[in-house]
Amino acid sequence: MPIPLFYARDAHGIPRAWVARMRASMARLAPHFSSNRMLCEYLERVYGPAAAAFRRRSAESGQLARALHAWQRRLETHWHEIRFGDLEVRQEGDQWVFRVQVYFGAVSPQWVCVELYADPVADAEPLRVVMAQGDQLLGACNGYVYQAVVSASRPAWHYTPRIIPDHPEVRIPMEAAYIVWQR
Repeated sequence: MPIPLFYARDAHGIPRAWVARMRASMARLAPHFSSNRMLCEYLERVYGPAAAAFRRRSAESGQLARALHAWQRRLETHWHEIRFGDLEVRQEGDQWVFRVQVYFGAVSPQWVCVELYADPVADAEPLRVVMAQGDQLLGACNGYVYQAVVSASRPAWHYTPRIIPDHPEVRIPMEAAYIVWQR
């Protein structure tokens, strides 16, 4: 127990065991909370990928940059046309099966990701399951059925279908912060 270590002092009034524990803790933690570690992490996770993306986007006289700009303008212009239709949820054994109708308007289904989302439980990450595109809806212009299967270890109401932009060269949501929730 650390508290008695603080009060156990030598003849000079120094809590030697406490100081040893602090030094050991600092030696173990300092590498994780240093400016060197932070700079390396920024270079690896932010600046390096941003520089690589810039090189890709500016290559060939900026061809990719122009294509991404056009993609983003089309999303901006037509995003409001995306909507959900009926949602069906059924349990099959120890799994939930979600089927939802999606109407895209003038947005291409290839420009987005339809996924099932659940908030995190405890210290876990949020659950994001990509829904598979199924049959086109009869009589609908650019409407499809999407489906996903998840464990029934959580209640079905924990999950919500949503639509977010999707492009391999775009950092979502930083560069395209759009979202449509089913509810």
